[in-house]
Amino acid sequence: MKYRTNKDFASAYELAFKDNNWKAAFQIWLNLANQGFIRSTFYVGVCYDNGYGTKKNRKKAFEYFLVSAKDNIPEAQYNLFLMYRDGIGAEKDLKKAIKWLKLAVKNKDIDAYRDLGYCYHEGFGLKINYSLAVKYYRMAALKGDSKAQYNLTLCYIDGDGVKKSKRWAFHWASKAMKNGHPKAKNLIQKYDLSDKE
Repeated sequence: MKYRTNKDFASAYELAFKDNNWKAAFQIWLNLANQGFIRSTFYVGVCYDNGYGTKKNRKKAFEYFLVSAKDNIPEAQYNLFLMYRDGIGAEKDLKKAIKWLKLAVKNKDIDAYRDLGYCYHEGFGLKINYSLAVKYYRMAALKGDSKAQYNLTLCYIDGDGVKKSKRWAFHWASKAMKNGHPKAKNLIQKYDLSDKE
């Protein structure tokens, strides 16, 4: 059966996310992916990765993510980072993980901004660089990422890559709390943070 790409992709998306009919969505995305529709290739990877509408198969998920990542789908690039980092669906390879993470950052993936900040902050696959950690945390934090906001709070508390500032720590902790970070409120209380220095 020949699919009409965008219309059928949207139909599959609605089947999956609105009707919770992942099996039907998976079949449409798989057929579209076989026709070269790259966005569907990513969602086939998602289905295999999570066992949505098909049997969970992390190796197949990796293969589909790799195809879509090479076509600059940032979420696929980020997923390859996670898979290489954790050795899921592929052999653990920190160098390849960082490569895909940086490509996802280049393509403006918010989770990738945050995790690249973490890698620079903790020296995970990269040399510790607090200034770059703050840069990438801030990029994700400005997009509303509560984990990045929380991590930025810690940077202002500890003076990692920025001048220590209770006011700025409070600013970011408040945003993290508003965006649902479970530990942000405790951080405000523990360090007696407020909007005053």
